[in-house]
Amino acid sequence: MKYSIPTFTKIFISLAGLSTLGVGVASADATNSLGNTTDAALEAAVRTRFEGDYSGLCVMVAKVGKTVARTQVCADPKRAQAFSANSTFEIGSISKTMVAFLVADLVDQGKMALSDPIEKHLPTGTVVPTWDGKKITVEHIVTHTSGLPAIPSGLTAGDPSDPYAKLSPQQLLQDLGSQKLVTEPGSKLAYSNFAMMVLSLAVTHVNGQDLPKLMQQKLFTPLGMKTAFIAPQSSAAKPAQGHNTERKQVPAWNAHPNLAGVGMVRASLDDMVAYAQASIGKSPSTNPEVARIMRLIETAQKPRYSEGTKDAGIGMNWFNRTLADGNRIAEHGGGTGGFSAYLVTDRANGQAAVLLSDTAGGGLTAFGDSLIDSKTAGGKARKLVAPDAEKFSQMAGEYVIGGALPLTLRVRDGKLFGQAQGQPEFGLNMDNEGTLVFIGVEAKLKPKKEADGYSFTLLQGGGAVPVVKGKLAAEATPIAVPTQKLKQYEGVYPLFSGLKLKVFVENETLMGQATGQGAFPLSATAEDAFQFTAAQIKLKFIRDAAGNVVKLHFQQGGNDVTVERE
Repeated sequence: MKYSIPTFTKIFISLAGLSTLGVGVASADATNSLGNTTDAALEAAVRTRFEGDYSGLCVMVAKVGKTVARTQVCADPKRAQAFSANSTFEIGSISKTMVAFLVADLVDQGKMALSDPIEKHLPTGTVVPTWDGKKITVEHIVTHTSGLPAIPSGLTAGDPSDPYAKLSPQQLLQDLGSQKLVTEPGSKLAYSNFAMMVLSLAVTHVNGQDLPKLMQQKLFTPLGMKTAFIAPQSSAAKPAQGHNTERKQVPAWNAHPNLAGVGMVRASLDDMVAYAQASIGKSPSTNPEVARIMRLIETAQKPRYSEGTKDAGIGMNWFNRTLADGNRIAEHGGGTGGFSAYLVTDRANGQAAVLLSDTAGGGLTAFGDSLIDSKTAGGKARKLVAPDAEKFSQMAGEYVIGGALPLTLRVRDGKLFGQAQGQPEFGLNMDNEGTLVFIGVEAKLKPKKEADGYSFTLLQGGGAVPVVKGKLAAEATPIAVPTQKLKQYEGVYPLFSGLKLKVFVENETLMGQATGQGAFPLSATAEDAFQFTAAQIKLKFIRDAAGNVVKLHFQQGGNDVTVERE
């Protein structure tokens, strides 16, 4: 019998990635920096990179400098469309840089300090996890060093086509109180949408105003971003239709308005040009408030945390890098289920580039960088190439995704296939940049040659996760437990906000079933201890003094909670 994998397991690591962390693949064919170029020159460069790309994406691109050049190109001529000036795109995690501006605004007003514990700015009674007494501060969150997991524990119980839609602020804060930090705050950069939703909520709590109104009042209106919005929709906007990497239409992503800073801003190309100009201190606006906005964005962009490299770091939600030409940039990318976006700014040279795509997984970073850096390769359209049987045989083997999920790569009839533990097998194509593209699931593997074979980076939903050769430590050998004893564990255990685990006996087997999901078998490994290997789930039932099962300790990935039986 086949059992479904419960979706509180992160299928291929992420069901809800909104971020791109500057992942880009360069080719030997460089697209030189265009300086203060014309629309025609920009269009030629964009066509070189995107026309004929296997993703079929449509892009709108702007090069911002002393003048602004704009163009739009569709990779697939059959889907060519003319976006209008008020066509709005989901910009994903670029929204986080706008939340950083709101934080800088509060700091400037003396209403918040970066050193403040985040709990100070959340509703009274909110429980925030600590690390040996060390508290999460505002600065830890804006530099992605909070130690919180990437996403809330209960988030993946929702609809993966619109993963954030049903999460409420109350559920988020309840989930926050049940978390165990993955790392000590301030010790490691680990991108967290969870933390950013908490910060988004804190900003609204301090201001006493909903996030859509705050963004409109403090940023969109002063900068002349006429169609930018967080739901409810701007009356002037005309939302573009999003697509997945297989060119199929997908629904828009949504979130509770006060959690929307995680990545729910929609904006047109002209809106993003205005934001880019402010982000390099070159806005043409005469509005006196704009000068203050530019100063605060500059404050947000300055590096605040680095992990030992002089060429990279992070400010307040702005990633800092040095390009091949020596240009220091501040940037952020974004990805949702149907859109990709990238904004790169070079303040010292007064230039920026904006790329908006109506397709997920657009591979925009390298090309965006090439528009402002003559030595950065922008590449050409990605094409699928014939299978390389010899290379595939070298890649075949056992791997572990993100330290948690086993992945097997195998060769059959000269073709490569990948299968994560407990999930279906998918075929893999290779493109002309050497990247492996899963068939039927929106994920890619970027290979790296190692002394003993290959390692990979899994690219999915805008996230980048390491995939290394080897196996997880062996699981404990299952042991037999009498059916009558198994019945002692039956009950309902509330794991996370909106997610309960029902435990019951069926056909002499202990089963688990999460809210709204299929059942799966549990095998005993020790007294009162069980596991479900395919999803890396471990359970430990806890008894009271009388020997009755009263609690459950649940472990999976970074989740580690103890809950009472209902």
